[in-house]
Amino acid sequence: MNKSPLRQCISCRKQLSRNGFIRLTKVHDDSCRIIINPTKYFFGRSAYICSSTDCIKAALKQKKIEKMLRVSGKTAEGIIPKLENYLSNSCLGVPA
Repeated sequence: MNKSPLRQCISCRKQLSRNGFIRLTKVHDDSCRIIINPTKYFFGRSAYICSSTDCIKAALKQKKIEKMLRVSGKTAEGIIPKLENYLSNSCLGVPA
């Protein structure tokens, strides 16, 4: 029996397989940037968040992204437009 590992949303703490979440990754390089990483090909510290708008807003308000990825507030602010764009594209059925 081959079980897939479960991941937990940083906001609502719901557990699902990794396909049910948006993966945010802090890339290990000099830029210290956060990317939306739907595949597992980028290495770095990662956190998973539900694709619901409520979870994303709650995570931003409670500074969960900053805490989990261990980044500054200024670095975490850069991911907000990317998350909004990702959500609007995925709601339309367009892959991000």
